[in-house]
Amino acid sequence: MTIAAAWVRTLRNCKELIVVSDSRLNGGMKMDCGQKIITLPRSDAFICFAGDTSWAYPLMHQVASAIDIYDRCSSRAQDIKELKTHILKIFERLREQIHDAIGDMDIPDAKFIFGGYSWIRKKFMIWHITYQKSTNSFRADPAREIYGSPVVFTGDEEHVIVANAMLREKLKSRGKLDNLEKGMKNTVKFE
Repeated sequence: MTIAAAWVRTLRNCKELIVVSDSRLNGGMKMDCGQKIITLPRSDAFICFAGDTSWAYPLMHQVASAIDIYDRCSSRAQDIKELKTHILKIFERLREQIHDAIGDMDIPDAKFIFGGYSWIRKKFMIWHITYQKSTNSFRADPAREIYGSPVVFTGDEEHVIVANAMLREKLKSRGKLDNLEKGMKNTVKFE
């Protein structure tokens, strides 16, 4: 099982960014106490993963290192949305350095959630980063919004489906699902 999630919740007038994941690392072995969420050196952003550790850890640590040594990133002069583009470039450059891979091990088998606070937009923003075989590149999609707050799940497909079903039931039990679907032009896809 591998799953990670991020969302923004509102408590009274306060917005709070929540990030969670399981702790199982894999990649030729299993370790049930591993860190999958990293607070990035600028401290207003995070990255987490679900999937193969042998891909995820090098990519995440390269991102953390690049932010740490690039003053514009580490000082937060670069807004989170611009940083997202920078992260995709780092992922691509590192992926291009792979060589002598056995079989399809040169195809990234990890998914990421990246997010943080945008000082320009004055809100938290979250993206789901995945590798697209069709374009041979990483892509960042903004998290879907529910009642104006971003929500994203990533990981093993069957666990993401269960998490979406649980969220749907929670919204339904609170009487919010019907209101949500009536007030939206495009209904939220939970699966």
